[in-house]
Amino acid sequence: MAPEKIIQRMDELGRVARERMNNTPDNPHLVFAEIMWMTQEEASEMLELRLMLPSAGQERKEARKRIIEKISKRKLDRVIQEV
Repeated sequence: MAPEKIIQRMDELGRVARERMNNTPDNPHLVFAEIMWMTQEEASEMLELRLMLPSAGQERKEARKRIIEKISKRKLDRVIQEV
Protein backbone atom coordinates (compact mmCIF):
# COMPACT_ATOMS: atom_id res chain seq x y z
CA MET A 1 0.00 0.00 0.00
CA ALA A 2 1.29 3.44 -0.89
CA PRO A 3 2.30 5.68 2.03
CA GLU A 4 -0.33 8.24 0.97
CA LYS A 5 -3.08 5.62 1.25
CA ILE A 6 -1.74 4.48 4.63
CA ILE A 7 -1.77 8.03 5.97
CA GLN A 8 -5.24 8.60 4.54
CA ARG A 9 -6.56 5.52 6.38
CA MET A 10 -4.82 6.58 9.60
CA ASP A 11 -6.50 9.98 9.29
CA GLU A 12 -9.89 8.28 8.84
CA LEU A 13 -9.38 6.18 11.97
CA GLY A 14 -8.32 9.27 13.90
CA ARG A 15 -11.35 11.23 12.70
CA VAL A 16 -13.73 8.46 13.82
CA ALA A 17 -12.08 8.31 17.24
CA ARG A 18 -12.12 12.12 17.56
CA GLU A 19 -15.83 12.19 16.72
CA ARG A 20 -16.45 9.49 19.31
CA MET A 21 -14.48 11.48 21.88
CA ASN A 22 -16.28 14.74 21.13
CA ASN A 23 -19.73 13.12 21.11
CA THR A 24 -19.38 11.50 24.51
CA PRO A 25 -21.51 13.60 26.87
CA ASP A 26 -19.70 12.60 30.05
CA ASN A 27 -16.26 13.13 28.54
CA PRO A 28 -14.18 14.89 31.20
CA HIS A 29 -11.64 15.85 28.50
CA LEU A 30 -8.90 14.33 30.60
CA VAL A 31 -7.75 12.02 27.80
CA PHE A 32 -7.08 13.79 24.51
CA ALA A 33 -5.27 10.95 22.76
CA GLU A 34 -7.45 9.69 19.94
CA ILE A 35 -6.10 6.18 20.29
CA MET A 36 -7.69 5.99 23.73
CA TRP A 37 -11.08 6.38 22.03
CA MET A 38 -10.50 3.70 19.38
CA THR A 39 -11.95 0.22 19.52
CA GLN A 40 -9.48 -2.62 19.90
CA GLU A 41 -9.83 -3.36 16.18
CA GLU A 42 -9.21 0.27 15.21
CA ALA A 43 -6.18 0.54 17.49
CA SER A 44 -4.75 -2.70 16.08
CA GLU A 45 -5.27 -1.47 12.53
CA MET A 46 -3.60 1.84 13.42
CA LEU A 47 -0.56 -0.01 14.75
CA GLU A 48 -0.37 -2.20 11.64
CA LEU A 49 -0.59 0.88 9.42
CA ARG A 50 2.19 2.65 11.35
CA LEU A 51 4.42 -0.39 10.94
CA MET A 52 3.80 -0.32 7.19
CA LEU A 53 5.17 3.22 6.87
CA PRO A 54 8.89 3.61 6.13
CA SER A 55 11.05 4.56 9.09
CA ALA A 56 13.04 7.78 9.19
CA GLY A 57 16.18 5.73 8.62
CA GLN A 58 14.70 4.11 5.52
CA GLU A 59 13.62 7.48 4.15
CA ARG A 60 17.08 8.92 4.80
CA LYS A 61 18.73 5.96 3.06
CA GLU A 62 16.46 6.34 0.01
CA ALA A 63 17.07 10.10 -0.13
CA ARG A 64 20.83 9.55 0.05
CA LYS A 65 20.60 7.04 -2.80
CA ARG A 66 18.67 9.56 -4.95
CA ILE A 67 21.24 12.28 -4.22
CA ILE A 68 24.13 9.99 -5.19
CA GLU A 69 22.30 9.07 -8.42
CA LYS A 70 21.77 12.74 -9.30
CA ILE A 71 25.42 13.60 -8.64
CA SER A 72 26.58 10.63 -10.73
CA LYS A 73 24.32 11.65 -13.60
CA ARG A 74 25.62 15.24 -13.51
CA LYS A 75 29.21 14.01 -13.58
CA LEU A 76 28.45 11.71 -16.49
CA ASP A 77 26.70 14.54 -18.38
CA ARG A 78 29.76 16.77 -17.89
CA VAL A 79 32.10 14.09 -19.20
CA ILE A 80 29.90 13.57 -22.24
CA GLN A 81 29.78 17.32 -22.93
CA GLU A 82 33.59 17.60 -22.69
CA VAL A 83 34.13 14.86 -25.27
